[in-house]
Amino acid sequence: MSGFLIQDADVMRRAGLLPDDLPAFPNGFFRGFEFWFYDQPSDFYRRCLMLHEGTHAFMTHHLGGAGPPWYFEGMAERIAVHRWDGETLELDARLKDRDEAPLWGRVRLVQDAYAEGRGYLPESLFGMDNQEFLKNESYGWAWALCEFCGRHPKLTDSFATLAERLTDRSPDFALPMIEANRDGWNDIREDWQLFVGEIDYGYDIERASVVRRPTDTLSGSKEVEVAADRGWQSSGLILPAGSYEFSASGEYLMRTGDEEWPSGPDGISIDWYRGERVGRMMLAIRGGEDLASVYTPLLQPQPLGTGV
Repeated sequence: MSGFLIQDADVMRRAGLLPDDLPAFPNGFFRGFEFWFYDQPSDFYRRCLMLHEGTHAFMTHHLGGAGPPWYFEGMAERIAVHRWDGETLELDARLKDRDEAPLWGRVRLVQDAYAEGRGYLPESLFGMDNQEFLKNESYGWAWALCEFCGRHPKLTDSFATLAERLTDRSPDFALPMIEANRDGWNDIREDWQLFVGEIDYGYDIERASVVRRPTDTLSGSKEVEVAADRGWQSSGLILPAGSYEFSASGEYLMRTGDEEWPSGPDGISIDWYRGERVGRMMLAIRGGEDLASVYTPLLQPQPLGTGV
């Protein structure tokens, strides 16, 4: 492969290094055995663009295809997220802090879109066409979708098998993954909504996936144990209409760096998240909503603390 870093497009064009027949592109473009990408003020993002276009080339020439646009771009984005210490390169890295990725901005693109009411279900993203990728926001969504499908415990295996279908560029490309999880696809939609609604650096998709338990109708009182190191966990209880009291007790340690902070259901006041103490127990009651058209109630919980 030959890669061309663009600092001044006019100079490169006059030198014959930037062909006139290339389409307009915002960041980088790959064709045949050459790729072009614009210089960036961030070393990390410059490397990302190079790795992104290199991934396109690898998939095309060594895997025989690249799938539909969301997969083609999303996998290139995912592989290009990296760590480099001057000697060792780690691809497909999990970033814990935005300071690791100056100017990359994919997390922010999804955060901003969601805040403006532009959240998308996976099914909508499966149908994205090439024109969508003239906008930076689409790279954020494509990365988020591949990151989610590649790390979610229920999707990892079926997502990996899509690499056998890279000559299929149609919206049907993801059907085998959907069919393999047909009985639980509404649960997948819920976990996706939570990922998009809570997305940030350090988001742990595996631990944040909802723990769902077999259900039974509540009669009398019931005690349910929850793990402090997991995300949402179902009580397994169906609540008949009526009034209820909820209480919580227990202790756990919150760790930040080398420091540990003992906490309980009320959380700790050393830090706050969305108006609540970090570590505070939250409560949400949900029914059998079809999450193809509504938001999960888990995105709008109420504080429980030691009791309500």
